[in-house]
Amino acid sequence: MRGRYTESELKEIISFADLFGFEIMPFVQTLAHLGLIFRHWDPYYRDARDFGDILLMDEPRVYRLIDRLFNTIERVFGECRVNVGMDEAFMMARGKYRELHGDRDPAEVFSRHAEKVCELALKHGLKPEAWADMFVRHKDKVTAPDNLTLRAWEYSATDEKTYSGMIADCKALTDKVSFGSGVHKWYGTVPLNEFSEITFMPAINASKGKCDDFLVTLWGDDGAECSHNAVWYSLLKIANAANEKPLSDEELNKTAIAITGHDMKELLALDLPNKVFDRKADKPVNVSKYLLYEDVFYGNADFTVSEKFIPYFEKAKSELSRLAEKGGMLKEIYEEEAALSAVLEEKCGMRNKLRSAYEKGDKEELLRLSGKLLDIKSAVIRFHKAAEKRWLKDNKAFGIEILSVRLGGLASRLDFCARRVKAYALDEIGEIEELSQADLSPAPSDDNYSIARAFNSYEQNVSYCNISHKLYN
Repeated sequence: MRGRYTESELKEIISFADLFGFEIMPFVQTLAHLGLIFRHWDPYYRDARDFGDILLMDEPRVYRLIDRLFNTIERVFGECRVNVGMDEAFMMARGKYRELHGDRDPAEVFSRHAEKVCELALKHGLKPEAWADMFVRHKDKVTAPDNLTLRAWEYSATDEKTYSGMIADCKALTDKVSFGSGVHKWYGTVPLNEFSEITFMPAINASKGKCDDFLVTLWGDDGAECSHNAVWYSLLKIANAANEKPLSDEELNKTAIAITGHDMKELLALDLPNKVFDRKADKPVNVSKYLLYEDVFYGNADFTVSEKFIPYFEKAKSELSRLAEKGGMLKEIYEEEAALSAVLEEKCGMRNKLRSAYEKGDKEELLRLSGKLLDIKSAVIRFHKAAEKRWLKDNKAFGIEILSVRLGGLASRLDFCARRVKAYALDEIGEIEELSQADLSPAPSDDNYSIARAFNSYEQNVSYCNISHKLYN
């Protein structure tokens, strides 16, 4: 979800969900992950900051802010459960808090903050829950408020023992324990349904009989590029596994077709642009994102994805295009991924080809490759249009400007590189500096898969330089 929703829009969502017996539960933050509010130079926010994206605990204006937040939730949702966040506040009480109060035990300050947040929730008739990680991290010193549910969470472990241990840690603090798993749709345009399955299944098994409920998160890290509707495969698998009487594979296929117009195999095909390695997923690898954004002069993904994968992307493009032709609610997603696969097919191994031709002094080949760079640019523009179409079907317009900057910037960069290569091939310049530098592999290996990974930073993919300045305090 991008962009602000009005109170009337939220109430409409709640009313619609009520028709089917679904609960709409607000998730907010009351400690960390609030960096965006500090963009405002208003002293109200500036002076409510401890360090990075963390609120200044024990600061009265922080609790006025949280009180107003809860007041809005009460007005819109009535008495309801609310997740108050408080996760990943690793540097709490170590910034401005330390300047004001000296060295204090973060666990002590955190416990006091949690009590205040829960008191405010109670004031507004809300039933609070919080992500459990900071409580567990300080489990020997922290106390959980009586009216607070702790939600253990983990998204990447593949063994039941890890999940059971996390739940046990929470049980040592309170008997009110829930669990939060996740479907990996936060690694670019393409989801990781297959990998998600080997993480959420042991999580479900560990939670049965021990947790009050089981939540599935669909986060949108680094641009929210992936559609929520790209993970129906995972959602159906999770719902079925949680059933007392799970459906057979045939029945689950019929359910998938009834909801989406596609069977389970076709839903899993949305993983294809990430599945270049012919093996069962055992770790998150988002090839489609880092190959898309890597620079054709400087490289990055070329250490793990070479031109030998070109036929794979051609096949993925063909299959995704075929599925798009079936129409239905997922048409735009298949079209978007088919267009992305076309970019990857053209871009795969391009830097290696450029570098090889440059080192050989093959200017005829470089002239040809300058034309190929323009072909990639055209493919990026087509992908950009498909991505915009899908985004506007799924979301409000807010956030699409990130796609505009990223993909528009990529097209512009490809145009520049094409002109530069052509100029060298025609003896208009004497050197391409970017291709003259010695390669230093960050992870030399003959096994491409062993160094493949989930690399989800647009900024670090697009350049080895910082493209923005981050001021944390």
